[in-house]
Amino acid sequence: MEKKESGHEQTAGTMKKNNEVIDSTKIVQNFGTGKSGAKNVTTIFASSQRNLPPLGDVLNGKTGELGANDFPPSAEDLKKFPLWGLPQELQDVIIDVSKGYKCSPTIPAVAMLASAAGAIGKGAESTIDNHHNYPSIWPVIIGTPSTSKSGPSSFFTDPLDEADEQVEKTYNADLANWISGGRKGQEPKLHQRVIGVTSDENLLKILADNNGTGFLKLDEFATMAGSWGRYSKNGNGLILGILESIFSQQNTKVSTIARGTATIKKPVLSIFATSNPTNFQRIFRSFLADSGGIFERFLPVFVSKVKGEEKRKRHNISEQSRQVWREYIDRLLHLPPGGLVLKEALGAADWRIKAEDYWQRCGELAEECEPNQLGEIQGSLYCKASYTLHRMCLIVAVLKGEDTINALTMRYSAEVTQFFLNHQISAAVKLLRPEDNAPNKTETIRYLLLHYPGANVSKLASAIGVSQSWLSGIKNGRK
Repeated sequence: MEKKESGHEQTAGTMKKNNEVIDSTKIVQNFGTGKSGAKNVTTIFASSQRNLPPLGDVLNGKTGELGANDFPPSAEDLKKFPLWGLPQELQDVIIDVSKGYKCSPTIPAVAMLASAAGAIGKGAESTIDNHHNYPSIWPVIIGTPSTSKSGPSSFFTDPLDEADEQVEKTYNADLANWISGGRKGQEPKLHQRVIGVTSDENLLKILADNNGTGFLKLDEFATMAGSWGRYSKNGNGLILGILESIFSQQNTKVSTIARGTATIKKPVLSIFATSNPTNFQRIFRSFLADSGGIFERFLPVFVSKVKGEEKRKRHNISEQSRQVWREYIDRLLHLPPGGLVLKEALGAADWRIKAEDYWQRCGELAEECEPNQLGEIQGSLYCKASYTLHRMCLIVAVLKGEDTINALTMRYSAEVTQFFLNHQISAAVKLLRPEDNAPNKTETIRYLLLHYPGANVSKLASAIGVSQSWLSGIKNGRK
């Protein structure tokens, strides 16, 4: 593959022999900025405030503040999606789109990675710690209509739709020739990558017919979950179980009404959706109640409206940005199935182990400190973080045109994974927050205060939707 240089790799200069970054301050954005004031759960619960041992204590006994070569970055550093590890031209496209639509760069960044995963499909896989992974991820961007979710998302998904239109034209021509030729030989099949709003049964049929590969794109997540399960006595329970199997990328055999038994071989289904907060709460609360772990497989990302500027009526995104992204999608769609297998370099393995050890320790502490549903969910989320890491580093490496997962790519992917993990935990906190009269309200708040003793009471009260006096009563043991 043609190797493309990242602007930040050039800025960083040399690397140590063990592939750790030397001039890391030029690579990692905003480390140690000390910014504060944002009213959201992820920011208020900064990692420095958690009742968890510092990473250095967990790994090698180091003390003091975390540096740029340590993991994880603080929540302050991850208020916005980190861009530094992407090719510079893709960073420029993301910023151009965010300015054009007056939205947070997080939206185009997440849409870009999801679209890249959908385009790669089975064109690349990784071998990491004896685990084989294709690059499928399931992010869902959550925000009100004023956050401009659809436009930036469509910018990155449209080239896949355009490619599918060309596939359909070729298919129609081949089908016409097959019919005019007396229907001799094998009937042509339509193999498109993008799957829109569809029933669960049809989704499985499409995957089975398309070598297990698909990109499920939904402008509103409710259009998927709202109609699924109607072909089964068990309702959504059946399709959720199938989705869990598909996420694990294991051969999946299903029985459908339309075609009987269908086998989906090594499914590689990428999902990208947006959702308004109301639908998110309604659907994902039911996911939390599912014991199979479907909630942990989605990556909810909360976004808010960019304040201070009025939205433009016309989105003046440069033609160069459009062309750059089209070229990326074209390259990714033309990767030969199974033709690119990436392994991790020694320095990359060091970073992966460092991140996974930290997540394992966090998961154990969450379950030990608070043995209830929230603690169990956090433990499960930390456990599943490695799935995201393994797939994310593959996506980033392919975007950079690399044939090996190097230390810088793994380090960046670990930071992106922590970004998603912060939002997953934030989602669990929000979804498990009961109404004032719910019996486990007090226990949930006490859990938060135990794990975030340095949190500002007024900001915490605002973030979780309770009065400051009520929260103070819990903190002081009066309730």
